[in-house]
Amino acid sequence: MVAPMKWTITKFIFKQSNRAPVTRGSCAGSKIKRMSRQTHAIWYLLAAWIICAANEAPAADSAPQRLRILYASTATSFAPIWLASDLGIYRKHGLDAEAVLLGGGPLVASVLLSGSADVGIGAGDAPVRVALQGGEMKIFGLQKHARILSIVSKPSIQDLSQIKVLGIQSLGSSTHNYWLWYARQRKLAEQQVQFVHTSSSAENFLALKSGRIDAGVFGPPFDVQAERDGFRLLVEGIKQPQPFPATAYFATAAFLSKRPEAARRFIDAMKEAVQVFREDKATAFKVIMRRLKITDTNVLERAYEYERPFMRRDLSLQLDVIETALAEAKLAIGANAKRPDLSVDDVIDKTFVGVAR
Repeated sequence: MVAPMKWTITKFIFKQSNRAPVTRGSCAGSKIKRMSRQTHAIWYLLAAWIICAANEAPAADSAPQRLRILYASTATSFAPIWLASDLGIYRKHGLDAEAVLLGGGPLVASVLLSGSADVGIGAGDAPVRVALQGGEMKIFGLQKHARILSIVSKPSIQDLSQIKVLGIQSLGSSTHNYWLWYARQRKLAEQQVQFVHTSSSAENFLALKSGRIDAGVFGPPFDVQAERDGFRLLVEGIKQPQPFPATAYFATAAFLSKRPEAARRFIDAMKEAVQVFREDKATAFKVIMRRLKITDTNVLERAYEYERPFMRRDLSLQLDVIETALAEAKLAIGANAKRPDLSVDDVIDKTFVGVAR
């Protein structure tokens, strides 16, 4: 919409500036010629200003694009979504965006496949597993490149082997997969625990407080809050971060090919939101406190310091951490994978951000 407008205005201005001056005597004619040259320069400056102004704000000159966003959990790592919504960052970048919590990456991915939403935000293993099963889904941005989940239990439990009932978001979610991965490292029996499904990290924490579960898997700020409330950190995620696409942006290949401008605006908005999270702690705290109903600034301070080093400013696709998710998913799915030879290049879209190793 911007280019035709610029062309029309500029054409009109140049036409006005090139009109021949009217002469009415030598003295008057010289004055008018001088005025003509001055007017000519003014028209050119005005044209340049209009073009620059139009170039600086393309989103404002075009209609906002509707974008339906789903995110997988409530945790500090999802704060940039809330910042983008609450501070008007999506709107600034030309998006009419709605972000909705939908517990667990597998559910988010399934809704994207149905076409009922556009962009998913959650752990990168969800889109990778969809791709292994034949679905066309791509990661097109990476916000957080390490998994720092904790396993938190009742004070009476001393070891992972004592856990009988474990809280996770859902089967196949990042919290479930993390438990399976960690249990393999410890060679724990696969059938050792009964899983209780919750919709988010916040609900998982509440289930632990109410006594419904022996332990739960969740990250900041709820692991920090749980420790302050007297629960036991059996596995403290920040002490052993696992390279992993912990917070990824993903969508169907169809969406990315049909609506690249919406995807680009989303990436630009999220880059700004991540920058606000990293550089404006006071604003980030205000939004997190409102969203998570946490008022203890000491808890927020620790959670913030845990998350900040892993937040990627440029949202670039770090191939080695995506490879980690792909290898883990292949191991979990095994012979049931419809595309067992899938590579990292098959599950990413490099159009919108850079690539790093």
